[in-house]
Amino acid sequence: MIKDILNSVNGLGVWGSAAIILFFMVFAWWIFSTLMMNNQHVEHMGSLPLENGDEGKDA
Repeated sequence: MIKDILNSVNGLGVWGSAAIILFFMVFAWWIFSTLMMNNQHVEHMGSLPLENGDEGKDA
C-alpha cells in the first residue's frame, strides 16, 4: 500500500521518501513515549497550574 502511494507521486525521489519515513518514525516514537509515560508524572504535571504557592513569584 505505501509502495503504491510512493509510486503514484511523480518526482518524489529519495528525499521525499526519506521525509515520509522520518515523519512516521517520529510519530511512532511520540505515540510510544506517550503510552509509556508514568501516570504519577502525568498527574503531577497536570496539577502544576492548579497548585497554590509562592514559588517562582517575584515580590
